[in-house]
Amino acid sequence: MTRKPAFFAVARAFGRRRATPRVARAVWAGESTASAEAWLWAEDAVAAGSTVALRAIGLDGRVFAERTLTAGAVGDPVAVGSLEVAVGELPDVFLWEAEWRDAVGAIDRERMVATTTTDFAALLDLPAPVLDVVRGGDGAVSVRNAGGIAALTVRLVDPRPAGAPGVLTAAGDPRPLLPGEERSSPPTRGCRFGWRCGTAGASTCDRIAHPGGGSTGAAGCSAARS
Repeated sequence: MTRKPAFFAVARAFGRRRATPRVARAVWAGESTASAEAWLWAEDAVAAGSTVALRAIGLDGRVFAERTLTAGAVGDPVAVGSLEVAVGELPDVFLWEAEWRDAVGAIDRERMVATTTTDFAALLDLPAPVLDVVRGGDGAVSVRNAGGIAALTVRLVDPRPAGAPGVLTAAGDPRPLLPGEERSSPPTRGCRFGWRCGTAGASTCDRIAHPGGGSTGAAGCSAARS
């Protein structure tokens, strides 16, 4: 069964500890300022003192605006604060990011695509990202953005039939992947799908390496057999 990015986005939405930007719109043409509000919630309560960095980021990773907010105790959903930035200072396509941390380390990070144009047509004109994809001996899949532009979503798909020998079983994460970032998807059970790396408007992979040796490179990222 092929599980689409929306499946994993919904799974994230039901995570036990979540940070997310709340926005009035995703298309900001005609507005003087763009704004996002950071919301937190935790089924496993988080003590007062954690912080949320709320940012507006370009697809090349440049930070156009940032505000760090300190949260009280977090349990039920709560708004922590907001960030405003002049629309004229932002590129055509950008990302909102909410990064939640405490004294131990990262709790959650969410990213959301937005545009300063009149619609989402600008996404179709974005250059293709360059992704290096490697399958480890334990079945986990590592995806690294080796290019200069964010991959707006990464989808792992194995075109082979479910139950085929060596078919990939790995979790997915549809969040944008910035240049230089690397993300590992752990192996799963009962979820048979593998590799096809994509973004809105374009998709490409530099190479796909696998335990049996060799690599696969194609615009559609066909699954590497192992």
